[in-house]
Amino acid sequence: MIIGWCFICVFAVLINKVCLQVTVEAVIGGSVVLPCSSAEHDLKLQDTVVYWRHNDSEIVCDIVKGQDSVTLQNHQYKNRVKTFPDEYNRGNFSIKLNNLTHTDAGEFICLISQSSDSNQETVQLIIKVCLQVTVEAVIGGSVVLPCSSTKPDLKLQDTDVHWRHNDSRIVYDIAKGQDSVMLQDQQYENRVKTFPDEYNKGNFSIKLINLTHTDAGEFICLITDSSDSNQETVQLIIKVLTVISTSNGNNCITVCLL
Repeated sequence: MIIGWCFICVFAVLINKVCLQVTVEAVIGGSVVLPCSSAEHDLKLQDTVVYWRHNDSEIVCDIVKGQDSVTLQNHQYKNRVKTFPDEYNRGNFSIKLNNLTHTDAGEFICLISQSSDSNQETVQLIIKVCLQVTVEAVIGGSVVLPCSSTKPDLKLQDTDVHWRHNDSRIVYDIAKGQDSVMLQDQQYENRVKTFPDEYNKGNFSIKLINLTHTDAGEFICLITDSSDSNQETVQLIIKVLTVISTSNGNNCITVCLL
């Protein structure tokens, strides 16, 4: 239900892109997926350069025309950043940051630059004891809901992953490395994408597409194996974009919370 009032959190000239902010919480010594994706339908890797930066200046990772580049990488991130090359063609340029320390806290910027356009996403990383992720997205768009295991000796044959929405709705199951949608709620049919090539790395994130207002709420990712279990919570906030034409001919966007 749309709240009776809404506030303008973006008021800028519309240039075929929307900058979203994601707040991610993680714990010292753990790992975290920092989401970043392009909505371009005709993405051409040969014309695409991705820049990941921390607190404005520190170079985390570059992806140049589909190839990872760490030549200028800050020594703080050496051997701590993992990318997902198999996902580049799908516009997924998320990164996984391992062995977190308190100095990793702050603002991460992912700038996707193409020959004709650019798109910037901001991820605010908070380092704390409890793990919570808050993600914002817009109706009709898509979003990556991060979930990862920190176990160094992960064995897929002993691992089950259960994604649930608002406690009861079955979003997706991954049983021993195999996707399972037998019990999936019809609301998510053909709308959930996984990253099977990343399962061995402990990445069980999902991508939810064609978002609606009913997708708002709490998503729980429960990772269980023969000896342990780990639960992560993702709070998804859905916003509505309204395009307003101004007197000078420019378009501006108003964002309303649901």
